[in-house]
Amino acid sequence: MVAVDLALRSFAMAKTPLSFLCILLALFARSVSGGPLEELQPGEWYEVPNSRLDAHKPNPTPPGAFPNIINAWSSGAFDTKRERLLVWGGGHCDYAGNEIYAFDMHTLTWSRIWGPTPNELIPSCQEAVQLPGGGAHTYSDGNPSPRHTYDSLEYIPEPIDGLLEVGGAAWGGSGGGAFLFSFKTGDWRELDKPLQGRLGNEAVYDRRTQRYFMRARNRVLELDLIGNEWAEHGNACPAGCSSDRTTAELDPTRNLIVFVGDGDFAIYNIATGQHSEPVTRGATEIESTDATGLAYDPSSDLIVAWGGHRGARPQDVYTMDLRDLGDLQWNRVIPAASNTVIPSSMSSKGTYGRFRYSPTYNVFVLYNHVSENVFIYKLGDSIGTPDNIPPDAPSSLQVQ
Repeated sequence: MVAVDLALRSFAMAKTPLSFLCILLALFARSVSGGPLEELQPGEWYEVPNSRLDAHKPNPTPPGAFPNIINAWSSGAFDTKRERLLVWGGGHCDYAGNEIYAFDMHTLTWSRIWGPTPNELIPSCQEAVQLPGGGAHTYSDGNPSPRHTYDSLEYIPEPIDGLLEVGGAAWGGSGGGAFLFSFKTGDWRELDKPLQGRLGNEAVYDRRTQRYFMRARNRVLELDLIGNEWAEHGNACPAGCSSDRTTAELDPTRNLIVFVGDGDFAIYNIATGQHSEPVTRGATEIESTDATGLAYDPSSDLIVAWGGHRGARPQDVYTMDLRDLGDLQWNRVIPAASNTVIPSSMSSKGTYGRFRYSPTYNVFVLYNHVSENVFIYKLGDSIGTPDNIPPDAPSSLQVQ
């Protein structure tokens, strides 16, 4: 059934009958032999060969440094219709290219699916800084410049089918408004700006209500994508949300938004409008990682987190069950004994939305560096706890 479903999706995405035939043959071969994602065992990581993003950068490359499409506080989103990780970022004087990249979970390959604006239509960063409003929020072709997206980048499913970015730091400037890319029409449009915001916003999209929720400063903002209208909700972060290295994720079963990173843990209840900062226990080192990778796993009904520094090893993931808000515990999940892969450490600016759950394959996809490969993880069956985690193996042994 999975192979049939993938074939139908491939036909919808194929631009020509020949391209569809090529995809179909690849899927058939995979269904017969079993692909690496199907063969991945619980608790194992997989490094996708030849999956460096820099192999697909534009030529000529836009101003700035291409690695900053990720390194410059940039996030990612997951296109659930086509089963692919989306990457878009840059901004300030770090990188001017506004192209969109997609990593396809079916073919395990990257592609540049849109852009960039031609270099001759992009002002230098020095010129952009002098523009009214500070920065080039859009280029002369009408398309938005890239941003430090932080955690505000989200895929918006049908009936919109688009990629949404709010705020961030535009090319040569600061806050950059709200822009939506449509996969149906292949173009960008600007939305009404939020009531307030900051550079480092945390956001999620709720499929049931078709609402985009964003924590900005000390408020939670709600965007109705159909009506293009913003609403402002009650107090969030009474002590102030000052960090721009926090990631949000939605638990759709309980209508809860979880915020994790840079020492922060908070919960926002969509139904009641209450924002709380409960005390957690267990493997809480994950809360200290910058822009923690965060995803909800519907198969286990758990929040799953990843962070590759500050005490969190890159081969481990962390889980939390939100069913009992009076006893919130982080559990560290160590790799299976059969695992042979250790993913690359977290980017120096964090991960944000570049750690996502793939519903078709029931795995997590992680990407942190344009010069390194993509990593895939399958959640283990046994959940580790702070009390039964074995110590790291010593690097060397001496016999006395």
